[in-house]
Amino acid sequence: MIKKRFICVLSLCLAAAASVDAATTYGSRVSGLWKSFETANASQAEISTQGIAFDPSHQTGGVYDRVYLANHSKEANERGLYSVDLINETSSGRLALGSLDNPTGVAVASDGTVYVSYEGTPAVYKVEDASGSQTTTKVLGNYGGTGDDDIGNISMVPATFGGNYAADSDIVLFDCGRDDNANSAVSALDQSDSATTTLWDSGLTVNTIRGGTSSYDGYAYFVDYDMPDGELDGIAMKYINRVRGNGVVERVLLNIKPSKLPRLDSAVAINQADGSLWMAINAGDTRNVFRIDVANAVLQSGTDYLADITLEIGDLGYDVPNYSMAISPDGKLLAMGWDSGVDRMYVYNLVPEIDAEIGKIITSFRNAGDGNLLIAAHRGDYKHFPENSFDAMLSAANLGADIVEVDVRKTKDQVLVLLHDKTIDRTTNGSGAILELTFEESQKFFLKNPDGSISKSKIPALRDAMIALKGKCLIMLDKSNDYFDACLELSRELGLTHQMIFKSSKSRDEMKLILKENPDVYYGLGINAKNKDHVNQYRQSIEQLNLQMLEISYTQETTWLISEEARRLSDKYDVRIWNNSLDKPRCSAGRCDSKALKNPDENWGWQIEHGIGIIQTDEISALRDYLISVGRHD
Repeated sequence: MIKKRFICVLSLCLAAAASVDAATTYGSRVSGLWKSFETANASQAEISTQGIAFDPSHQTGGVYDRVYLANHSKEANERGLYSVDLINETSSGRLALGSLDNPTGVAVASDGTVYVSYEGTPAVYKVEDASGSQTTTKVLGNYGGTGDDDIGNISMVPATFGGNYAADSDIVLFDCGRDDNANSAVSALDQSDSATTTLWDSGLTVNTIRGGTSSYDGYAYFVDYDMPDGELDGIAMKYINRVRGNGVVERVLLNIKPSKLPRLDSAVAINQADGSLWMAINAGDTRNVFRIDVANAVLQSGTDYLADITLEIGDLGYDVPNYSMAISPDGKLLAMGWDSGVDRMYVYNLVPEIDAEIGKIITSFRNAGDGNLLIAAHRGDYKHFPENSFDAMLSAANLGADIVEVDVRKTKDQVLVLLHDKTIDRTTNGSGAILELTFEESQKFFLKNPDGSISKSKIPALRDAMIALKGKCLIMLDKSNDYFDACLELSRELGLTHQMIFKSSKSRDEMKLILKENPDVYYGLGINAKNKDHVNQYRQSIEQLNLQMLEISYTQETTWLISEEARRLSDKYDVRIWNNSLDKPRCSAGRCDSKALKNPDENWGWQIEHGIGIIQTDEISALRDYLISVGRHD
């Protein structure tokens, strides 16, 4: 929650993932780059400012796959309205409006009707059946005078906007207005009579804005290129503005150091799924994308609000403008257009509706260099509850585990369940191989408590375990190597892929392709020092795979796996090293939990000094207390 008089330190969410640049970093709301492809050739050298928009009326396989773009090319015969098919990575060719100069913005109504704005001589055109017969109507002509009365971008009027405007029909215009004095403005176009009303006027002779409307809260948001300075209780802050149809303008102050926001990079988008505003920032020789939680901004005084802001895509590495940005109606895809000689569109996977607590854990998990050490609970809190039981999992999460490790098996009828052994003999009051029992048959037996007594708990289905831990912690799916596809499919069905760490028996080449195509998949690869080729395995895995973590096993303190060379490599690729601190011979060269309870510095501390980023433990509370005492856990 935001608190008055408090500036939060920007939480950089760093993790090298599949991207156009190895240095690109992602936050908890972005799982990575889905795909990039050309949308124009060198002669069509500009996808105009704010000139892309998803079609909310068109999906393929549940994916909003059609994006319209206004091509503001250097070549007059290439300008106009185009569409891009994200699934097939193809462009439609010019659809409409080929005879007009300087298209700028695109907005699409819920029925697929497309609106395109033009600068210079301000105008808005309506294109019905844009991907079919294309019926074009001019709904707004030149209403400006001399000066900067051009339309930078447009957006549909949202519900609850007020002012007697028709939602999903009337239009909000940015960087324009009936001001005739070179001022920027925000105006609303009433299509019933083609009348425009200025809702905000900059009052400045040099001022450029970009904006968008939110169906989530009914506001039109607009951002000044130069990110104006404000303050709250004497603390300097940047701010953006918002307005509804009544013309009352509110400031949204941004809870971040002003130096992080030097200049807007021409692109703003609204995520209609959660009401957040996304914007691209020009940081000189690179580009950053921030998410502002405007929908949950907290009133400070008068018309001033304060909103949290996080860096979600950092260090893009482009030295060319990000001229356009759009988010799919379901909040799952972020598309950005870049003018780089050969125009490209980059499409990123977003993680919608993420819980704040799990978002914090994911951010740290994907940022190995953040100084935080993560706690993994071995089979849950199984020192106090039956291993792999609901009670053990939930207790571990409540004790502060960032990751709960569970073991996955399959029943005779192909139900994924939580069970460590191949048989139920040791852990239940029954007997037999789990593969020879149906799930219903497995439910006739009860799990054993740590002292061997019989509990009231039964073998959980993985589906139910995933749901029980939703939003609480990450889940490591151990023993699931042969069930990778089934586990991934289940996590996709439940919308919980971002919480899972998968195991797999697939080859490195197979996983390389899978991870490239699914950047939101976290892969828990393991390397054992007893393998003669473990050094090469370590190097090749870190260098070739898109890993967030790597599990190591060793019995000798002199193993290469915890050497300075290995640590430099994991640091370079921002990979967390998972170490097992369990009381087993192959774990931590004997620097294990039982010894750590007596001397934590010589055991858990030793692991930290050797570059470990995740410790799997059976002593959740004791490890957490120790990490907090040495400043290595929140």
